[in-house]
Amino acid sequence: MKAIDVLGITVLFFAVSLHLTGCGDGVTPNLSKQAEIQDRETLLGVISKVVGTYSGTVKNNPDGSEDFPISLELYTVEEPNGVNEAGEAKFRPSLRGRYRRTDFPLDGTTDKSLSGRYYQENGVVTLFSSNTQTEKGYVSITANFIDNQLKGQLRNQQGVQGDFTLVRK
Repeated sequence: MKAIDVLGITVLFFAVSLHLTGCGDGVTPNLSKQAEIQDRETLLGVISKVVGTYSGTVKNNPDGSEDFPISLELYTVEEPNGVNEAGEAKFRPSLRGRYRRTDFPLDGTTDKSLSGRYYQENGVVTLFSSNTQTEKGYVSITANFIDNQLKGQLRNQQGVQGDFTLVRK
């Protein structure tokens, strides 16, 4: 008799667990995929506000050096973001940039690839190169996005390089 009770309790426990976890009903994975799609669409909607090509001049260099022209292209890329319940790869849009001094040769050798984020709550765009702050070629940009313009400051491994207002083309 005890073996039957233990078996009955085990079956009942398994049935309740299966029901509570949603296994086999097809609802939980679909809700998760819908949430993933909604998250992507929301993030793309935020990032797309700043995507584009900007140009302008860096001024007020603390060391007194000449003003210099720059361009900044902001775009999205897809980054891996784990796997979903079905074992499918998940991706998330992310903001990236390409910084270029336009008074240098336009052969691509001086271009800097940047990772970044747009904080829509306060309109701030932050971008940085992947090398460290002490390495040659480091670039960091912090700017406010206002009326299709980026107004901010450029830094490199030596510190502040100056202020800029970049206009979206």
